[in-house]
Amino acid sequence: MCTRSANSHFSLLLLFVFAVLLQACDSSNYSPLHRSSLHWSAIHVSGTAKSGDAHLLELPDGRNVLIDTGYPEFSESDLLPYLRERGIKKLDAVLVTHAHRNHYGALPHLAKEIEIDTIFVNQPDPKLCFAEAKNNRCNAQNLQDALASVPNAKIKSARTGDVIIKGDKLELRVVHQAANLQSLQLRHFKTKGKRYTVNESSVVSRLEYGNISILFPGDIGPTTGAFLSADRPKVLSSTLLAAPHHGVNPAPGPDFFSAVNPKLIIASIGAAVFDSPRGNDLRAIAKEQDRPVIVTGHSGHVRFSITPTTYQLVQPKN
Repeated sequence: MCTRSANSHFSLLLLFVFAVLLQACDSSNYSPLHRSSLHWSAIHVSGTAKSGDAHLLELPDGRNVLIDTGYPEFSESDLLPYLRERGIKKLDAVLVTHAHRNHYGALPHLAKEIEIDTIFVNQPDPKLCFAEAKNNRCNAQNLQDALASVPNAKIKSARTGDVIIKGDKLELRVVHQAANLQSLQLRHFKTKGKRYTVNESSVVSRLEYGNISILFPGDIGPTTGAFLSADRPKVLSSTLLAAPHHGVNPAPGPDFFSAVNPKLIIASIGAAVFDSPRGNDLRAIAKEQDRPVIVTGHSGHVRFSITPTTYQLVQPKN
């Protein structure tokens, strides 16, 4: 009897250990401190008819980075539920590409639930922001209030050459930031007749992980896109591309996409907007250059698993 009881207890113990190991292997319950690869998620924070960016980078060493946050109204319905699902309790860095609410608006909501170590912010040029004050499109005070809502975070300006985060075979670097049109003209770029906006001033960052790279161009359009493809094409070349300006007009021209030469483009935008005439330019370029596009408004959140030599689309499943 004693032998059978001991064997039963041992069997139950084995079953318990097996269940724990099985749960640990489940990608939805993995420990962020034991990642075998890097994960990039383009979180859908655009609803059905808006546009917003929130790109989550889960690094192999357990650190987490968020590039932009989306509108505040999508924080409770989309952003925070996804971060909870991924087990994100701390963001080591948040990069705000430019001073539009669909790129920083959810900061106060994030701060209530998630620890944020450092915020890299692209402070708006006062003249550019004032020119877009109508309908609260650019509101410098609103941005400062959002930053102040994260009292324990270190606030740093994002400038060309800044390294946001660095790791083994990994680096997220600001490859371009120009405060105004004159910053581009100093490089003898032909800017006559071109319009410069808060969107055009977006921080452009590039993640490199071994041989795989991702370009995050914020909302740059034809002016900055033309400058970069003519003046700095080598910094653009990337395996994957977060669509500039969510994939809608005004977007960079074909030369920009040729310089990046991505294998896949991810557009973070509501389906109704991308499918409207506002998405004509990217749809035409993608067709002409034979570049597949995934739209979060059609697919929902998009997630890649990336190693230094490969990338795999995990969500949605092929």
